[in-house]
Amino acid sequence: MTHVEWSRHAGVAAAFASLLLAMTLPGCLGAHGDVKARREDLRKQSESQRPTDPFRGVSDATTKPESSEPPPVTVMFVNGEAIHAEDILRPVRDQLARQAETMPAQQYRRYVIDLLGTRIRTEAHDRLLYQEASKRLKEEEGKKLDEFVDTRVREIVNKEHQGRQTRYEKALARKGSSLEKDRERIRREMIVQRYLYQTVGRRVQEPTRHELWQYFEQHKNDLSKPPRRELFLIEIPKNAPLAAVTTQGSQEVPLSASTLAGLARSELANGADFGDVARRYSTGVHAAEGGAWGFIARDAMRERWQPAVDALFAMESGQVSDLIEATDAYFIVRCGQIDAGLEPDFAAMQPELIRRYREQQFNGMVEELVTELRGKATIEPKELSRFLRGVVEAAPAPAEP
Repeated sequence: MTHVEWSRHAGVAAAFASLLLAMTLPGCLGAHGDVKARREDLRKQSESQRPTDPFRGVSDATTKPESSEPPPVTVMFVNGEAIHAEDILRPVRDQLARQAETMPAQQYRRYVIDLLGTRIRTEAHDRLLYQEASKRLKEEEGKKLDEFVDTRVREIVNKEHQGRQTRYEKALARKGSSLEKDRERIRREMIVQRYLYQTVGRRVQEPTRHELWQYFEQHKNDLSKPPRRELFLIEIPKNAPLAAVTTQGSQEVPLSASTLAGLARSELANGADFGDVARRYSTGVHAAEGGAWGFIARDAMRERWQPAVDALFAMESGQVSDLIEATDAYFIVRCGQIDAGLEPDFAAMQPELIRRYREQQFNGMVEELVTELRGKATIEPKELSRFLRGVVEAAPAPAEP
């Protein structure tokens, strides 16, 4: 659960309105002080962390310590509650494995440090929020909350696993989890969401048009999106073992990579499905998915795939390239959907701008709350770069160049 996701918590408000009533909660915090006068302070706070934050800069820590530095560790404690390296890695391990295959090693290293540094900070802050929220939860409220957890589990089973709980449990097992652990995860999230809705969510206010315009001007670059294209790729390495086919005379004939690539392109020219051909001929990263890489930007791939990317961005949607010979492989590219990117327009983006502005205001208030909780917390180890190094060392390694 990521406490900085306003859209997630704003969406929770309606669902939790009935929960709050059903649990006969004590008086909630309303708006206090002049919130409008503090908006600018909240904006600045949400964009720049206070100096006392022990987690600020954790993602900038090197993973190659000097000999004088203490060794890395694979567990940290927040008020005595353990956070293990696997707690940080589990939700993003598959994502990291995919990026390790395609990103240049140096870029991947930066990506890992940034992502895992953010995960550590978020996980630690969520523990602080959960610990504080739990103190306010009465026994009868906890029982009512369990009913909502049951409802949420049924929703997941019905929507994501065709109504079969065994599928849900198998999916959890593949991720190293279980139904019991996932129920606890959902319960913890609900406790924190309820707490934030009470203490923060109700204080978020709508921006004025002037404030919205200022936000737009300040974040115009962030609101733009680069052009992307959907890549389908057949990849046949030149150093691949020779394939063999059986002739009518029952003799096996070895085929080189160039011959295989030519056969694949010939089948496509005769109307064969690109995904089927990719699954039979390609040895690339996504061969099993029919060569589907999803949407990519022009500069998102390692150098060895650049000839394929250059071809992709010169094609029309649905077009299939000729055979492309690169330094160490043959490529055939199909261009899927084209995303032209986005140049921000104030009038057209006002609903999104309002959402982002409210999210920023919400984040500032949550950060203020977390800063207060951190001031009373015991965090170990004190050198958080040690834990970051331990988590990074346990992450998937980049592919060989």
